[in-house]
Amino acid sequence: MGRKFWKDIYKELGVLGLDYGPHFQRLKRIQTNDFRDIYGINEWDGNFVTYLDAMLQSMVFSAPFRKLMVPVMIRTIRVDPRVFFENVNRNRNVEQTATDIEQSAVADVGLVVAVGGDTQCCSQWTIRVDPRVFFENVNRNRNVEQKPMETMDSENSIVAEVGKAIAVGGEMAHVSNHVDEETLTEAKILFDKEIARKKERFSVFSADMPFHFNVKSKRLVAHGIEVEDLMAFPIPRRSDGTDLVLDTYQFFPNEDVEAIDTNDKRVVTEYIEVCKAMAAKIKLIGCKDITCDFNYQNISDDVIQEYRTTNNENHVMFRIFDKILTEVVDENKNMKNSKEVMKVLKDIESGAEYDLKKDLINQIQKNEHMIRTLVDIVCENFVTIKEIKVTEINLSTGILAKEVDQIMSLFRIMPYDVDYKLQKLITAKEADNQTDNVWLMANDLGINGIVGLVNSMRLEPGGENFRYIFNMDSNSETNIDFTTKPYSDILANDLVANVIKGGKLGSYRHIKLPKDSDKVLSNEYFLNLGQTRDLAGLQWYDLRSLSPKRKTYDFNGQKVTKNKINIYSTGLSFHDVMLATGRIPSGPEVVFMDCTIGGEFAGRLVETGERVMGMESGRCFATSVYAATHTYAKIPDHWSMNDAERFFCSTTAIEIALFEVMKALDITPDGIIGHSFGEIACAYADGCLSTRDAMVVTYFRGAVTESDHKIPKGLMAVVGLSRNEAIKLCPNGVYVVCNNAKDTVVVSGPIKEMKELIKTLEEKTVFVRQLESSEIPYHSQYLITSAKPMTEAIKKYIPNPRLRSRKWVSTSLMTTDPDDQALKYASAEYFVYNLLNPVQFYDKFKSLPLDAIVLELSPHSVFSKIVTETLENSTHISLIKKYSNDTNLDMFLSALAIIYELDEFCVLENDNVCVVGKVRTPDDEVLLTPNAILERQKLMASTQYSLDRKDIYKELGILGLDYGPHFQRLKRIQTNDFRDIYGINEWDGNFVTYLDAMLQSMAFTVPFRKLMVPVMIRTVRVDPRVLFHALRLNRNLLLKCPNDKIKVSNDLIQESPFLSTAKSRSILDSHNRKFIERYAKYSAEMPFYFDAKCRRLVAHGLEVEGVILLPIPRHPPVADLVLDSYQFLANEDHDAITLVDTQMVNQYLEVGTL
Repeated sequence: MGRKFWKDIYKELGVLGLDYGPHFQRLKRIQTNDFRDIYGINEWDGNFVTYLDAMLQSMVFSAPFRKLMVPVMIRTIRVDPRVFFENVNRNRNVEQTATDIEQSAVADVGLVVAVGGDTQCCSQWTIRVDPRVFFENVNRNRNVEQKPMETMDSENSIVAEVGKAIAVGGEMAHVSNHVDEETLTEAKILFDKEIARKKERFSVFSADMPFHFNVKSKRLVAHGIEVEDLMAFPIPRRSDGTDLVLDTYQFFPNEDVEAIDTNDKRVVTEYIEVCKAMAAKIKLIGCKDITCDFNYQNISDDVIQEYRTTNNENHVMFRIFDKILTEVVDENKNMKNSKEVMKVLKDIESGAEYDLKKDLINQIQKNEHMIRTLVDIVCENFVTIKEIKVTEINLSTGILAKEVDQIMSLFRIMPYDVDYKLQKLITAKEADNQTDNVWLMANDLGINGIVGLVNSMRLEPGGENFRYIFNMDSNSETNIDFTTKPYSDILANDLVANVIKGGKLGSYRHIKLPKDSDKVLSNEYFLNLGQTRDLAGLQWYDLRSLSPKRKTYDFNGQKVTKNKINIYSTGLSFHDVMLATGRIPSGPEVVFMDCTIGGEFAGRLVETGERVMGMESGRCFATSVYAATHTYAKIPDHWSMNDAERFFCSTTAIEIALFEVMKALDITPDGIIGHSFGEIACAYADGCLSTRDAMVVTYFRGAVTESDHKIPKGLMAVVGLSRNEAIKLCPNGVYVVCNNAKDTVVVSGPIKEMKELIKTLEEKTVFVRQLESSEIPYHSQYLITSAKPMTEAIKKYIPNPRLRSRKWVSTSLMTTDPDDQALKYASAEYFVYNLLNPVQFYDKFKSLPLDAIVLELSPHSVFSKIVTETLENSTHISLIKKYSNDTNLDMFLSALAIIYELDEFCVLENDNVCVVGKVRTPDDEVLLTPNAILERQKLMASTQYSLDRKDIYKELGILGLDYGPHFQRLKRIQTNDFRDIYGINEWDGNFVTYLDAMLQSMAFTVPFRKLMVPVMIRTVRVDPRVLFHALRLNRNLLLKCPNDKIKVSNDLIQESPFLSTAKSRSILDSHNRKFIERYAKYSAEMPFYFDAKCRRLVAHGLEVEGVILLPIPRHPPVADLVLDSYQFLANEDHDAITLVDTQMVNQYLEVGTL
C-alpha cells in the first residue's frame, strides 16, 4: 500500500506549486492501493474551513503520477453536525480534559468574588460568579496591547488588572490596588475554567478524523460529511516568467580567461586592422589631430569596398573613417576648406548611425561569456571577501573592457561581499564554519545527475557544506588524491563545483543564448499550440526532442507495439479549429498527450513503405508519428492519400450529433429506423452503443473491408425499378441489395457484370445512377471474407453488447425474433450481418403509421421522396445538406420551426403552464410593424432625460437589481414623458442577454424610483432574417490585430508533406472569420423603444406585445434584527443595572441565602 505522511504530503504539494500555511496543513496521512480508493487521516483543530479544505487537498493524490489535480465541481455537500461532533469527541487526541479543570477549579476555594456587590469574609467561604458582569468588566478594563487571554500567564492576567474592581454581586466595591496572590490564583482558575468550557462547547481541540475518497463514484466520505460528484481536473502550473533568461549550460576550464571565442576574436582583429589602416590614411591626408603610434597593415581598396557593401550596423568606427576619407578631400585627394570639414565632423557628431556605443568593439566588451562565468563562480563558491571590483578583462591585445560593477549588480549576489581580481580566478579562503565538507564523486556517464543533485542539496539548510567532483574523462585516473593536482587546487581554493573534462579542471556555466536560439533546422517536426493555447501560439516544434516508445500499453492495459509512419496527408477537423482559436479548452487527454490537435493521418510505414491510414489522439500535423498497429490500416490501391484521411466516422459522428441536438430540444422519437450502416447511429439512439462504441463499429466496418484484398472489385448503382423487376434484369452475380421503395432499389455486383447491367438499363431508358462505394460490392456475400476479422475486432472493444429495444425497427432482419440469439443484440454479429445481407428498408418502412413525422438525421437528405410516396399523410423533415454550409444554418432552424409548427408548444414551471406559443417558419411575414423602429429612431435625437450605461446600472443597483458584466447590455436610455422609452442595446452574440437587457428598461417607465418588472408577456415575435440583417448594419468597427508570424526555415516549409504554417494559419483564420460571421459573434448597437400606452416593445426583428408591468416591494433581510432605543448615558455612570433592579436582586439574594 502506498502511504505518505504529513511531511511527505506537503513536500509533494509544494513541488506541485501548492504552498499551504501551518493552519491548512491538516492532512496527517494518505494511503492507497490502486489510486481508486484513497484513505487518509485529517486532523481536526476546531476550524471547519481548514478541515474540509484538507480533505479536498487529497484530490492531488488521486492519480499515480505527479499532476496537479484540483476539484473544479461539487454537486452536493451533506453535513450532519450531530454525527460529526460525536466522532470528533470520540477521536479526540489525549490532552487535559474539562473534568480535570473543573476539579482543580473548585478545590479548597473559600472566597466570595463577584462584580457589582460587597466583599464579605467568613470562615466557610463560597464562590459566586456572574459571568456576564465579570466578562463585561474584563472587556471594559482590557489593555490595548494585551495578548489573547488563552496565552496569558498569571502575572499578566486580565484579572490582575481588574483587581481594583473585584465585585460581589451588587454595587461596585473599590478595593485597594493590592490583591493577594491567592485571590489572583483563584480568579485565574475561574477564567481557565470558562475558557475550557468554551473549547468543549465548540470542540476546539485536536482530533484525528479518518476519511475515504472513491475515484470511480467521485464520493468523499468522512464522519458526518458526504461530498458527492467531486470532479477533479488537472491544471497547468503557471510559473512566474519575470526576469527569465534563456541560457545554455556549457563546460569552461578554470584557466579560460578569454571572453570571446576564436571566431569572434578573428573578426574583431580583422576589423581593428581595417580601422587602423583607415586611420593611417586620414593621417596622411593632413589630419594633424589624429595619432598613429601603432603598427598597421596596408589594406586594399577591395577590402574597404567589401566593408562598405556589407554595411554592418556594428561597424561604426569604419563608417566614421570612411565618411572622413570620402567627404573631407576633393578629387585630387587634398583637404577641403575648414568650413566643409567642420560640417562633416558635425554630421558625425550628431548622427545616430555614428554612435560609437554601437561599435563592434564595445559590443564585444559586453559579451557575457566571462561576466556570467564570473558571477556563477562568485555565487556558487560563496567567495566572502570585502568588495567586488573587476577593473580589467583581457579580451585580446589592444581591447579592454571597462568596469563591470553595474553588470555584476544585476545578478543578485547581494548576500555576499566579494573582491574579485583577474590575477586569480578563485581566491583561496578559510571555511567560515567548522563543519566538515561532504564530497560527492562521479566518474560515469554525463547523465548521472550529480550537478543537479548538489545544486539542489545546497539550497537546503546546511547545504553549503556539499561539494562535488565529476570526472568526465573515462580514460583518466579515477582515484582521487587531494595531494596531487588538480585535486590539490580544488582543496586549496575550496571549490564547490568541479568537473574534469579533456584533462582540464573547470565547471559548467550558464551562458545567455542569442536571439532565436530555440529555433533549429530539422526535417522532423510537428505543429502544436504554445503556452497561450490559441492561434497566436501556433508554431512548429522539433520532433526529435521527443523520445518515442516502441512498446507501450493501451487504456485496457494491453501491451501494444508502435511503428513509425511518415505522414503525407492529414485532415483539419472542426475540433482542431476550435482548439487552435482558443474557443474550447483541451480535454482530459492533455494528461497523456501534450499536443491534442491533429487526429487523422495518411502515410507510409518507415519499415516496409506500405501505405496506411489511421487515427491518433493528437500530434498528427507532423512529418511522422508513432502509431499502434491497431490504430491504422492499409490504404486501398485506388485511394489517394487525401482520400484516406477521411473515414466513414464523420458520417456517424454527424448523425450522433444531430440526435443529441434533438435530445437537448426534448424531442423523443417513438421509433428508430436506419438504412445500411445508418443502423450504427440507430444503436446509439437506442442506447445500445456509447459514442465511443459507435465510432469503433464505424471505423472497423470501413477499415476491415477496405483492407480486405480478397473482396472482388465491384460496383453499386441505384435503379428506378421495383425489386421483382430488377431481379429479372440482373445478370448472374448481380444482386438487389437495398429495397428502398416500391420503384427504387440498389444493385451490387462485380465490375464487369455491373457495367453490362448499367448499359442495358440505359438502353431501356430506365433510371440508373452509379454510387460511390470504393469499388466494394456492399451488402452481398462477396464480403464474407471480412466477416471474421470484423467480428473479432468489434468484440475486442464491445465484449458485452446490449439488447435492442422494440423501438428500433431493424432493416437487416425480416423477423423481429431471429433464430440467432446474437442478432437480438447490438452485437458484432448483428453489424456483420448488416454488412453481408440486403437492406429491407421498404418492407419495414411501409408498416409505419401513415401520418408519421419522419425526421431524417443524416449529413445529406435523400429519403424525402421515398417517405412521402410510401406514407401518404406523413411529414418528412430534413436538417442539413452536403455542400450547403452557407445555407445549412437557415435550413436547420427552419426544420426545427416545422417541428414546432406541427403543434403548439408550452413551457411548464412547477407543473404549471407559464408560456404557450407557436413557432412559424419565416416564409410568411412575422412582424406586424417591421418599420416601426426606423420611424422612432429620429425621435431619439432630442430627448429630455437620458442615462448612460454607468448611471443605468447604478440606478438598478439602488433598486436591488445587481447585474453581472455579461447582462449589462443597455448603453443608453432616453425619454421625454416616460410614455415612450428609447434606448440603445448592445448585442454581443447572445440572444438571452440581449432580450433580458431590453426588459431591464421597464424599470425606467415611471418618473420615480420604483422597481417595475414585467410579470406577463402575451406575444414574442422574432424574425431572424431582419434581426441578423440589422446586426450587420449596426456592427461596431473593431481593430484587427495583424497575424503573428511563425518563424520556420524555408527548407522546412518546402520539405513539408502537408500545409505550410502560413497556409495552416490562413485556413484557421478563415474558419474563425466564418464562425464569427455565421453566428454574429461581434458587437452591435441596436436601437429599441417601448410604448407604455400600448405596452409594446419593438426592436429590429423583434416585437414583444402585451407587456404588463407591476411594482414589486423590496424585502429587506429581517434576520438578526434587534429593537433598541437611543438614550443619553453619562460617562461616570458605572451602574450595570438600575436602582429598582438592584433592590430586586438584593431581595432575591437575601431569600437565596436563607
